[in-house]
Amino acid sequence: ASVWNKGQSKVVPGPNHRNTDITLVIITEQTDSEVMENVRKIHYSKSFRFGLHGWSNFRLVVYDLSTGEAAHNRLGSDLRKTINNIFK
Repeated sequence: ASVWNKGQSKVVPGPNHRNTDITLVIITEQTDSEVMENVRKIHYSKSFRFGLHGWSNFRLVVYDLSTGEAAHNRLGSDLRKTINNIFK
């Protein structure tokens, strides 16, 4: 949640603001399956003035170097593809 809050502090909503995605990529030497499962459940989003002044979404991917597995939240699927291409 601290990454989300820090990212939100930098958003400047207004009539010309469309969206701001806050992105976190975690590359770890090893993690357990519980962490990888819980990554999928993490979701933050916020609209400003019912979307008229834009919105923000949180994108997350965790890559485990030991297994070569990547887990992502709902909006992190494109990140997962990019990370997989980098490490494979």
